Amino acid sequence: EREYTREELLEILYPENINLEAYHATRKRLIKQLHEFIYIKQIKEDTTLEAQIEGVISLAKFLFKNKKDKTAWVYLNKAYEQAEKSSNYDLLVTICKTGIANSLSEHAKTIDELVSKLEEFERLAKDEQNAKVANFVIRDKINRALEKGEKIDYNETIKTVFEEYDITEKVELNPRLLFNIIDVTRRFAMTQKDFTSLEPYIINKYKKLEEIMAFDKYNHEYKVHILYFICHVLYRNKKFREAELYLEKFHSSIFAYGQQFLKPFYQKYILLKANIFIYTNRVDPAISCLESSLEMSLSKVDKIQLLNTYVILSIAYFYKEEYEKSLNAFMKTNHSEKWCQRVMGKEWLLKKHMLDVMSQFELGNSDIVESRIRSIQRKFKDLFEREEYKRVKIFIQLVNKVNNNPQIAQNDEFRDAVERSFKWNPKEVEDLQVMTFYAWLKSKMRNKRYYQVLMQMVNEK
Repeated sequence: EREYTREELLEILYPENINLEAYHATRKRLIKQLHEFIYIKQIKEDTTLEAQIEGVISLAKFLFKNKKDKTAWVYLNKAYEQAEKSSNYDLLVTICKTGIANSLSEHAKTIDELVSKLEEFERLAKDEQNAKVANFVIRDKINRALEKGEKIDYNETIKTVFEEYDITEKVELNPRLLFNIIDVTRRFAMTQKDFTSLEPYIINKYKKLEEIMAFDKYNHEYKVHILYFICHVLYRNKKFREAELYLEKFHSSIFAYGQQFLKPFYQKYILLKANIFIYTNRVDPAISCLESSLEMSLSKVDKIQLLNTYVILSIAYFYKEEYEKSLNAFMKTNHSEKWCQRVMGKEWLLKKHMLDVMSQFELGNSDIVESRIRSIQRKFKDLFEREEYKRVKIFIQLVNKVNNNPQIAQNDEFRDAVERSFKWNPKEVEDLQVMTFYAWLKSKMRNKRYYQVLMQMVNEK
């Protein structure tokens, strides 16, 4: 119920004669037991192939230690076969080193073979590690650029980092390593809202891996990830029919090898499916899809995906003009703003606030709208100074004008201000999320139902 100081604990544990030595011995023993409990719990919950192989290696080491060399080598060879099939070079290095340490046994492989394999796997492990490090270096460069509001050429940045870490084209033939590259490229493209260039890039990489039959059950996780990326980018580019086709592939891949990918991916599938329903004039099926997913045990849903589910459900109710339900769905994201910003990001928090303002406006709560807008302008001041968020800043200002005087929406001067604020580049695909907010203003200007206007805009070529 509360924290105790050391002095308080000593008095509780040893009321008659304080024993500092016994106190520390007890404390250390409890910490050790806690560590062991967490370790065993992690082992039980980790159902990945990597964890299984590590378990076999541990068993082999135990057998070697107890002079059961013949059985130990049976298990070590079994671990070797599984690690080789899954291209897990770090574990293969461990296996070879364990084999070399026990190579004097009559059941061992030859020392020359073990040393040769060790050198090969160390080189491959280094390539893989370089690819992973490059991934995090590039992510860091993205974050620093975003914090400073700087533009960044992601193609040039990736090229420079890859050269620095000696990442070659052969990496692209390995699903595990290629996934790291695709993941980095996607993060860059999403910060620039460059979904048009991203789409062919990811699809071509995926098809290339399919052609050479690079995917198997040992690297299936990366296939599932890449299929999700394809579904998402097709959705953002308003290619809903193609997105649905890939979504079925994505769904099948989630269940291809049991249920190990259910928790990390199934709710992502639900969210994409619901979003596609929403933008293809199927709001009721979208709501049904989302509500059914929430009836699942919440332990099966990732916290981030759970919050996104409530937000998309809120948006779906908003499109149906059920504004009270929309706000109630938002209330279920009952985390502090600080937590939401840390876990979900500042942009996600901003969108949540903007949708809240729109719901309050539709309910006629003009005082609340005015207060929330002031709060947004204060909290996200640093974000609005960036080039990519200037339109958002203008949108908030325009909403404030309509809130103060709803009739102004039919004014020619206001309409011109809106059109100037949301100029589209004819060579680019309009960002779907920007269009969603713009359509709401346009519905006020045309005095039409919001969802009807949005559907017209989405279907315009």
